[in-house]
Amino acid sequence: MAAEEQLISDSSKAPAELIRRIRALIQNREGLLLVETTLGPGLSVLPSTSPWAVNCGAGITAVFGSSVSGGAESVDSDIKVLLTYVIVSKQSCEKLAVIVAQEIQAIVNGR
Repeated sequence: MAAEEQLISDSSKAPAELIRRIRALIQNREGLLLVETTLGPGLSVLPSTSPWAVNCGAGITAVFGSSVSGGAESVDSDIKVLLTYVIVSKQSCEKLAVIVAQEIQAIVNGR
């Protein structure tokens, strides 16, 4: 856990590692998103037009598909990709969540 906390708090290493994790778990194949879930059923395939969101704070999680629950600070679905499990500060979330969202959007757009 200490190594993960150190990695995520390192602004020179965290972005590249999160992008590597995203690219390992999410692919766009002929207009379909193949999402290897880390919290749930395994592999999910859904249209690239499906909604998604990034939650940051108690870890960083990408959530795909229609939201089935949520409160003021998070959304939830059965299709989740846990990118880190450590607590992320608000200041770091403002940077890292945007990087994660931009990379997911690039994948959705086929790049």
